[in-house]
Amino acid sequence: MPHPLVPRSKLLPLAAFVAWSLTGACEYASAQPAYALRTGSNEFGAWVGASMNHAMAGYGGGELGFGRTYAVGLRYGRVLAAAPGAALVYVADLVPLAIVTEIPRGQSYVEDRAPAYGLGLSPIGLQLAVPASSRLRLYAAGAGGFVIFNRSVPVYKSHNFNFRIEGAVGLQLAVAPSWVTTLGIGLQHLSSGTRSVPNPGLDCRVVSFGLSHAGWP
Repeated sequence: MPHPLVPRSKLLPLAAFVAWSLTGACEYASAQPAYALRTGSNEFGAWVGASMNHAMAGYGGGELGFGRTYAVGLRYGRVLAAAPGAALVYVADLVPLAIVTEIPRGQSYVEDRAPAYGLGLSPIGLQLAVPASSRLRLYAAGAGGFVIFNRSVPVYKSHNFNFRIEGAVGLQLAVAPSWVTTLGIGLQHLSSGTRSVPNPGLDCRVVSFGLSHAGWP
């Protein structure tokens, strides 16, 4: 029965407008890029990362304070296995530039504050991606590799060669067909292992942003 406040002559145009609006909304939703991972598909992208805090390292019974860390990376990924509810992805990163801005400010090294610049590679990485919608995925990842700096890191007379270990969680959002943006936060550890003494580990929280072309066979 028509609503008394809506004239009968206006019901048909109103119904047509509602139908047109719903049709347009459905077409818009279906036109949005989907982020579907397929077993065997590849990904190539680039990312930038920065520490959220000044890096710290345990040394001499206390802690040494450092500057911030920055990195620029190139990424290759390959889907090892994919299912409707999750995907396992192999990830490798080339880091053409890594920076530790200040090394360090501890009591024993107060005059040694110049930055360190490095080149790195993380060939061992795994990522677990879980879809939250057709365009959005959540992920957890871990990676291991190394960085070679132009000077000793994390402290004077330690070593130029450092192992790099990082764990991260974040979001992947499809913004165009086959194009995906990534936002992640994680923990990063740099250390020369047992290859030198002193050997404090440098730890910091990092945030990263990336853009990848995904899904090509």
